[in-house]
Amino acid sequence: MALNKQHITNLLGMIRSVEPDELDCDSCYEQLSELAEVELHSGRVPDTLKLVEHHLHQCPCCKDEFNALLESLHALQAENSD
Repeated sequence: MALNKQHITNLLGMIRSVEPDELDCDSCYEQLSELAEVELHSGRVPDTLKLVEHHLHQCPCCKDEFNALLESLHALQAENSD
């Protein structure tokens, strides 16, 4: 697959946004439930979860997992409020 100008621009953007203490997917996954609970109840992400949030902006696979978890929690919450 040949890289076009847009692919290269996207890759460079991702490289520029790497944090010095970047999380890998396993580390992010371990904290997804905590972030989901925060988003579900308060919406205010504490500093301790900022790297998880950053990883989700970078990684579509982890973002999909997070969205599925959040959807499930919303469904459970709605079911319990009935």
